[in-house]
Amino acid sequence: MNNSDIIQRYPDVIFALHAASRYDQSLGRIQLQKFIYLGDILSIIWHLITAKEGHETYNFGPYDPKIQNAADILSFRGFINIRFLDIVTDPNKTTSQYSINNNGLNFSENLCRKQFYNTKNHIYQNIALNVNRVGWGKLKTIVYSEITYLNEMGHYRKIDSNSYSGNKTYQLLELFDNLTSENNQNISKENMVSIFFKIIENYIK
Repeated sequence: MNNSDIIQRYPDVIFALHAASRYDQSLGRIQLQKFIYLGDILSIIWHLITAKEGHETYNFGPYDPKIQNAADILSFRGFINIRFLDIVTDPNKTTSQYSINNNGLNFSENLCRKQFYNTKNHIYQNIALNVNRVGWGKLKTIVYSEITYLNEMGHYRKIDSNSYSGNKTYQLLELFDNLTSENNQNISKENMVSIFFKIIENYIK
């Protein structure tokens, strides 16, 4: 892992926390991983390339160590806040909650001056809208029910979200889009994300 790989994750952390802040949400370490995983998986709808060598399957689902490193560095540089909380069931351990601050919001705004990052931010905002509807407490359950992850379950298996053949969620949504196109119905990218969440909702009920 080199510095450029970690830097590539800065915008993901900033945009994820910015989107969550719209709903007065801070994200735990695992929640942040899962939120950005959804960003990686759904970015392909916009044909946006995400981080190379991103998530891999792990004990707690999809995990990318570069995200944690990026969050720690952004906190050290004053763009995000970390709040440490005691774990009730184990007083010797703490958990972390991440939130964006004003410096981070300014960073987000500056990034969005470039079209690529503006699109990436739009994707995270759209995901947050749907997560808020389903429930932030179900964020991990949503990811654990996502078809690409389910297909790659197992220790330390790489998940290539940029692959049209490997990203099973994209294949499913593309099939749905093709079926509706035959009936002269055009589905927006935002509606495709909503369809994804409705499929997940039906699965986890």
